Amino acid sequence: MEQLAHLWKELITYFEGRLSVRFSTLLSTVSHRLRSIPLKMKPREIPTISLVGEIFVRREEFSRKNILDYLENRGFRVKVAPVMEYLQYSNYVLNTGLTEQEFSLKTQLRLKIVTHAQEWWERRIKTILSQSGLYHFEMIEVSKTISGVTHLINENFRGECILTVGLSMREILEESCGVISIGPFG
Repeated sequence: MEQLAHLWKELITYFEGRLSVRFSTLLSTVSHRLRSIPLKMKPREIPTISLVGEIFVRREEFSRKNILDYLENRGFRVKVAPVMEYLQYSNYVLNTGLTEQEFSLKTQLRLKIVTHAQEWWERRIKTILSQSGLYHFEMIEVSKTISGVTHLINENFRGECILTVGLSMREILEESCGVISIGPFG
């Protein structure tokens, strides 16, 4: 745990602007150090339960009521749906014209460039972290999540519901042995 605390402190120092190194270089160093931590089992060998639901609640400790500790103490790996998914969902709504607002060609181009840059960084960061052996590389694919449930929920009915249902369906079919959909206040 001391090694993890030191790595976290290094990352915080970087984000505070007190560490002068390229971000990719820092992540590579962190990934290499994480790889040196001895493990009892490979993460992919541990049964996985996915935690999905409202974006705020996924990260909010009071609403989760120690469910991660409870499941981990019983031999499960808990995969919490990323908060970044909602940002990418927002990009999806804007880039596919599901919003009522109309954008100029210049703004549409800017939105597509921003989306592309975010996806590039997501791929870059996840590629580096997957070298640690502790993280399984997986891109957030909102369009795939949505297309898998459009027979259940119309994509014009915007909001977190389509993400929660779509991600639940994807997770249970691909990786997880169970899914928990969490709402406010547990």
